[in-house]
Amino acid sequence: MRRSLEVVTPEGAAGTLVKEGQHVFSYSAKDRAAEVSLSMPLRAASYNQSTLHAQFAMNLPEGFLLERLRRRLAKFGKVDDMLLLERTGRQQIGRLQYLAAPGEWGSIAFSVERG
Repeated sequence: MRRSLEVVTPEGAAGTLVKEGQHVFSYSAKDRAAEVSLSMPLRAASYNQSTLHAQFAMNLPEGFLLERLRRRLAKFGKVDDMLLLERTGRQQIGRLQYLAAPGEWGSIAFSVERG
C-alpha cells in the first residue's frame, strides 16, 4: 500500500515522503532554506532507503506514548512508521511537520488518555 506525507518546514513545504516498498523522499522546494537537514541537501534526485530516513525517524514517538498509540491505532490496520508520523506530525517539537495528502488516509480521530 502506498502512503505519502508532505514534509513541511517553517520556510514552507520541503517535499514528499512516500513509502512504496522503500522510503523515498523527493524535494518539491526550490529554496535551500526549506532543506530538511544538512545531510539531505536540496537536489533533483530522490533519497531512497529501505528503512525510514534518520532525519524523519527522530520524530517518531517512543516509550509509553508509542505503546499507547500502537494500541489505539491497531484497530485501523497495520501501525507503521508512516502512520505514526502522520498522526503525530502536526504536534512535533522541532523544525519538521508531516501532513497527509487530503483524503488519502481518511480521518482517524483518537486521543491518548492518561491513566
